[in-house]
Amino acid sequence: MCKVLGQPPVDKQGASSAFTLYDQRDRFKIWAGNMGALQDAQFTTSLDYRLREASRIRQELLESIPDIISSLFKTSIMVRNATPRDRYTKAATSMERFNDQFDIAHVAEKFPKTQKWLQERLGRAITQRRQYLRYCMEHRNALRKELVFKESDNTDKRKDPAPAVTEFQSQTHHHSLINRSEPGNTNPMTAASTLIVSQLIPLDDTSDGMTQTSYATSVADDDDGGKLCVIPISDASKGDSPFECPYCWSIQNIKTQRAWKKHVFKDLRPYVCTFERCDVKMFTARNLWFNHELQCHRTEWCCQLCSRKLSSPDEFKSHLSFRHAQNLSSTQFPALVKASEQAVDCIAASSCPFCDEWDRRLAKVNPDLTEVFVTPSQFKSHVAKHMEQLALFAIPR
Repeated sequence: MCKVLGQPPVDKQGASSAFTLYDQRDRFKIWAGNMGALQDAQFTTSLDYRLREASRIRQELLESIPDIISSLFKTSIMVRNATPRDRYTKAATSMERFNDQFDIAHVAEKFPKTQKWLQERLGRAITQRRQYLRYCMEHRNALRKELVFKESDNTDKRKDPAPAVTEFQSQTHHHSLINRSEPGNTNPMTAASTLIVSQLIPLDDTSDGMTQTSYATSVADDDDGGKLCVIPISDASKGDSPFECPYCWSIQNIKTQRAWKKHVFKDLRPYVCTFERCDVKMFTARNLWFNHELQCHRTEWCCQLCSRKLSSPDEFKSHLSFRHAQNLSSTQFPALVKASEQAVDCIAASSCPFCDEWDRRLAKVNPDLTEVFVTPSQFKSHVAKHMEQLALFAIPR
């Protein structure tokens, strides 16, 4: 750091930082020289030698180590936050590509209702997540390998640093990094391929806090038997805080299961647009994904003269021409079309692109309704759970 800051400063702030660093370095040298901290431990004048007989001070120093290490962990969080990188984009540039047909077939088998283009989009998104998780693991192991290699230079040059890397790989696959709500068949770990995503939505901390009020009497989702779940935070952290995420391998200072689940889904980016003629995007949060669909796809045109709702701008223009031509001129149509567009306020349960079961169960408890409609919030929650299941499938078991 001294060497870097020793370069000619480009501004006053850089000069101030360099001055502060050199000042603290000089203070450290004074302390080390005064205490013999840099002398070999075998010399009687060294700090290590003197501490042999000072058990109380030695114990205090040992007890301070956890706090120092925790400070380093927190510093790593600040460093990563200050230098954000899109790891998905980095992972997509990997020369080692995998076949995505397994993941596409998995989507088709799990959700037979999905259209072929959606199966391909969802399957390739799973493959992209596998690529991302592998990149994070390899990047982390590469950093650790370099550290072990440097240590071996000072001890035994014959020492092979590879076991340390293998150790962490085996730890990753030794225990399940994904839970099921009850025991079931475990899908095998398979090769995956890369989806070159045209656009990736940046991380967002927006919480999923929309209220749920229904038009039809709601029913609970199916029991969670056999469904994939985010592992408990206690399994991920091993009781440490901060701790290293076993997926992205970054340091996280997470305390609750809710925050942990939110982080895992940020890593996996579970949500994709369910409309065919839309650029492929991966979203980190439910609200980001569904707000996109509400703003770009799930819209309607509400006539301000008679409150009738139309599903397309062409239908709306025809309605104006047929019903309100006497009150409007054709030059007013474009502005009125734009002003009348709004997000839908209800969605047919049968519109779920993944399943028909939800609509059937709602129809059973609402026999008086010819077609069951739900709120956008309910629809969002239901469809999001399907996509979260597919995202969790990418995690190695």
